[in-house]
Amino acid sequence: QQQQQQQQQQQARRDLANGEKGARPQLGAGIVEVCGVIEVCHALATPLRSVGLQVWKSALLTCDWLLSPSHAHLIQDASIVDLGAGCGLTSLVAAAAGARTVFCTDHEPSVLANASINVQQAITTRQHEEHSAGRSAPQPARTALDVRVRDLDWFAAVEVAADDEWPLPPTMDSFDDGVDGVREDATDATEGNGGNGGGGASAPFRWRRSDAAELQRCKLLLAADCCYDDNATDALLVCVDR
Repeated sequence: QQQQQQQQQQQARRDLANGEKGARPQLGAGIVEVCGVIEVCHALATPLRSVGLQVWKSALLTCDWLLSPSHAHLIQDASIVDLGAGCGLTSLVAAAAGARTVFCTDHEPSVLANASINVQQAITTRQHEEHSAGRSAPQPARTALDVRVRDLDWFAAVEVAADDEWPLPPTMDSFDDGVDGVREDATDATEGNGGNGGGGASAPFRWRRSDAAELQRCKLLLAADCCYDDNATDALLVCVDR
């Protein structure tokens, strides 16, 4: 069944490439439509601190799960938080599969900077594909990718008060109305030591009050290969509970 689904998706891509005037193929009921290719910049080997720069097998399995027709009802128009998103591959696939908003979260500055670059590249590629396929006119299906790279320190969840709105910043946070920087100067993302969204996170990846509405809509958390250290796993569970 999985092989048949893959063949149908491959045929859909060929139809898009060969169709007249960019006509879109009619896919079978429940088949997830995936257009184009998602490319990510990643490392083949890293120190433990920067493991998020690698793409792990569990991320690939999560992508398969996201693209499964049986899970489409969980993805379509959903607000999703991707924990320990690393290179952002699972976040991008979730968005491409129809999610409304995906929070691509991690904590290591270099990992956040790399995820940001991957997200911006995917957005640019999607825009180019839409233009090349002649879809400049409004379409019923959602084509834009809303992937927000955010700093999320699991250990901060253990330290904050129960009534704190973590990871959101204080109401009068100075970055509330800031531009949601997807691709900023890499030096900006490597300064500081991260934080709980209000304290030490670099500006492009700080949580904003405007994120609150989407977080309240969130009903799906993704976590691929996030359990590899006892202390971090304990913090992750507290984070999920919050």
